[in-house]
Amino acid sequence: MMTLVVLFHQLRFSQFKVFYLYYVRLYLRKEFPNLPSYSRCVELFPRSALALTVLFESIKGKCTGLSVADSTPIAV
Repeated sequence: MMTLVVLFHQLRFSQFKVFYLYYVRLYLRKEFPNLPSYSRCVELFPRSALALTVLFESIKGKCTGLSVADSTPIAV
């Protein structure tokens, strides 16, 4: 599940359902031979939240004291 969540965000799909049904099931079937159904994946998401948080915290770099804020205007 963690691999699918990270891949979903890296490939910048807008909806997980589209990503799962039209990318994972078609192109990644041999990498995930025991792939659960879409509805089961959605049920398993909450279980991976803590593990993903720990992963991202461990790979995050230390703050150097310099921060950047994006001030791009957002149309409302």
